[in-house]
Amino acid sequence: MYSFEGEFRRRPQVRLGGSSGTERREEAIQRAQQAAAVLQLLERPLQLAGQPGPLSDLVLTAFATCFLQPRFSSQVRHWLLPALAAGGRFPLARCLSVVAQRRARLPPSTWLLFSLLTLGRDVLDAQPADVRLLYLELLDWASAHLRPREATPDADDDSGDEMEAEETAEERQENVTLREALDALDQPEHVRALCRLVDDAGPESGAVRALCGICYHLISRERLAMHKYRLLYTLAFSKRFLRRLWAAVERCSQASLFGDDRSLLQTLARGVEPLAGDRDRLVPPLAAFCALFAHMLVTLHDAELVGDEPLFPVAQLVAMSATLRDVYLGLVQLAYPDLQPTVSPAYRSALQSVGVSPARPAADDAAAQWTGLLRSVNALLWQLQSRDSRLGFCPAGHWSARTQPLTAERIPEVVALFKADLQAFQPFAGPIRYSRDELEAGIPVLSSRDVRMMLLLRQLPFVFSFPQRVQLFQELIRQDKQNSQSDLDHFMSNAGTSISVNIRRNYIYEDAFEKLSPDNEPSLKPRMRVKMVNAKGLDEAGIDGGGIFREFLSELLKTAFDPNRGFFRITNNNQLYPSPQVHLLVERPADHYFFIGRVLGKAIYEQMLVELPLAAFFLTKLLGRQSDSVDIHYLDSLDPVMYKNLLYLSSYEGDVTELGLDFTVNVAELGESRVEELKPGGAGIAVTSANHIEYVHLVADFKLNRQIQRQCAALRLGLADVIPIEWLRLFDHRELQTLISGAPIPVDVADLRAHTKYSGGYADDHPVVEMFWRVAAELSDRQKTQLLKFVTSCSRPPLLGFRELYPPFCIHSAGADDADRLPSASTCMNLLKLPEYEDADTLRGKLCYAIESEAGFELS
Repeated sequence: MYSFEGEFRRRPQVRLGGSSGTERREEAIQRAQQAAAVLQLLERPLQLAGQPGPLSDLVLTAFATCFLQPRFSSQVRHWLLPALAAGGRFPLARCLSVVAQRRARLPPSTWLLFSLLTLGRDVLDAQPADVRLLYLELLDWASAHLRPREATPDADDDSGDEMEAEETAEERQENVTLREALDALDQPEHVRALCRLVDDAGPESGAVRALCGICYHLISRERLAMHKYRLLYTLAFSKRFLRRLWAAVERCSQASLFGDDRSLLQTLARGVEPLAGDRDRLVPPLAAFCALFAHMLVTLHDAELVGDEPLFPVAQLVAMSATLRDVYLGLVQLAYPDLQPTVSPAYRSALQSVGVSPARPAADDAAAQWTGLLRSVNALLWQLQSRDSRLGFCPAGHWSARTQPLTAERIPEVVALFKADLQAFQPFAGPIRYSRDELEAGIPVLSSRDVRMMLLLRQLPFVFSFPQRVQLFQELIRQDKQNSQSDLDHFMSNAGTSISVNIRRNYIYEDAFEKLSPDNEPSLKPRMRVKMVNAKGLDEAGIDGGGIFREFLSELLKTAFDPNRGFFRITNNNQLYPSPQVHLLVERPADHYFFIGRVLGKAIYEQMLVELPLAAFFLTKLLGRQSDSVDIHYLDSLDPVMYKNLLYLSSYEGDVTELGLDFTVNVAELGESRVEELKPGGAGIAVTSANHIEYVHLVADFKLNRQIQRQCAALRLGLADVIPIEWLRLFDHRELQTLISGAPIPVDVADLRAHTKYSGGYADDHPVVEMFWRVAAELSDRQKTQLLKFVTSCSRPPLLGFRELYPPFCIHSAGADDADRLPSASTCMNLLKLPEYEDADTLRGKLCYAIESEAGFELS
């Protein structure tokens, strides 16, 4: 016992030689002899601990308590522990058993984690299955102290300098030991041994839970742990482990008062905080699963997700996404509770008498666990929703099924919440309270319900239905217009801050680029009046009441996005994206993309629909939540053939070197070809079976991101100059396309008629009006869109139906004197001027000729 508790424990450097400097050969020999003596001194009592018994327990308890768990010197770390492990005589099984029995009185530490890894990692495969499982469980327990370290506050006086220096030295020593322990944990052979252990163990043996606990501790410690530790990314790409881990998460349950088991996932989804023990059983596997699965999804192509042999069956994937959605909503409820739960002393005593610990307010450690879980679930939900937005494997309304709908009366209130500062509210800190000083200062008072609403709108907006988010977005713009547009702008051209421009129809882009530049018009939010000049240099007839502006903006955007102008190219699916070679066509292309972004933002700001089929990857880059880069899955929307070839290469089973590839790509520019390196020195790096996955992702990154990075950044800045990007982040890329161009659905004539006004003697029951609606209902879908564009300058119906069209669609009597006249329109008022035709055939012929002529605003 003296070996563990006496002089050796107190002065290890005297025994092993901790001094520095040049030593004489005789001193080195003497120190080696001392080290050998110390090793023998330790091995003798340990030889007695190989068999179970009171003496064995006593020796190993002292060894673990006095030698493995407290801080030890670098000599112990670098020589003595490896020497004990290398001898082959260390009683590992008995030592692990004793440590497991003493866990309640033996707090985990960096030194204990290092000791377990040093003593067990090289002999793990030679141990029986139960010993290997115990080793894994102890690693999980010993690594539980891994937490991000808080910065030490600076000392205010000189008296603390020496103490701070001493603490820094100790922390440095512990950090070095911890780094070596994590390196040992992450060695390739050790990772493979742990994976084999889990594969060989039964699904309910506890191996999966212990290993995911280690993963959770690593993830909790470092932000980029998934990319740093081999253990994590190895398990992330193990489909079998992910399936077993999700099954383990689903099995987490608690006993109810009625004798049956209730799922902890369901408990959490209801916003009920589990007890501390239940929390510790649920949070690590759930957080680890979310982090590992989200990491795998980045590289998992669509066929592996929803194909013939998916990672999870589609039905299970849909159920999983619904469960995670509900868990996230429950976590938000816990983060900002309405009331602080209290337990009376009598009830607490009653619970303790039957062995149940009552729930208590979240401590700092518990709050950190819940906060980390909230982020992990959020990240995975975004991945799943992004895939669903492209693949559509979830049913309609799936993501918003649990969320309380936003009523029209509450939309203005929610707008105020959306603009509030979310960082002012700490999650999992109990009910929101305000001090007297804060109330007297007049700060906005928000309830817990308000903060939960604000969090969901910012962090997970798709849990609200698309029409509700459109209403919120339109209200945001309406309130913003109150500051940027004046009602007098309708009547006085020089009132307020309105913009007035003269535009030549044949030079619509050039004139607009000059006159609407930031130097001439710092903001495009004010109301705009446009005077069009025809090809003969004459002003076109009509006063702009809004219709000419809409026609101008529509034609300007079509001209700017026209591939023949060179700013944009089309994919194989006829979708638009910025041209990689634009720098060869114009000087300072960033200025043009900034201008185009402003104009596009103005169209959205005025709730004007423009038919621009934009590529999915381009829209996703504009929204850019974490960054403006997109992954390989979006390559399908740019070049389906290249995407297919890269997927084939990623699963190629032959010798990749036979393909003769290197880390370069050929770029065609105006008929000439040049070679671009994918990474420094790429021309001299062959693509092999070891690096072909890296090559696949670098090619996709070059095509999707690097080639058009500057163009997208400039266009995004222009867009944000009119509409804050966070407002647009209420939508995904598919919904943003609908917001820009409208839904590609037929015109609902019945809905249009229900919201149409009449003037000049017409009414809904007038014979000519009834005849018009019969003819309109018989038109083809293309003709219906032409009719809508003829009257409103836009061929697609409003997002929320014709009740949102402003001004309302109106039919005005053009008289009965001249039935040979064509119908005409005043798009500034959404007004159709319809003569009183005598029969339906004449009305149909005149109407079709007018709407198909596309003669602009001078037809009448």
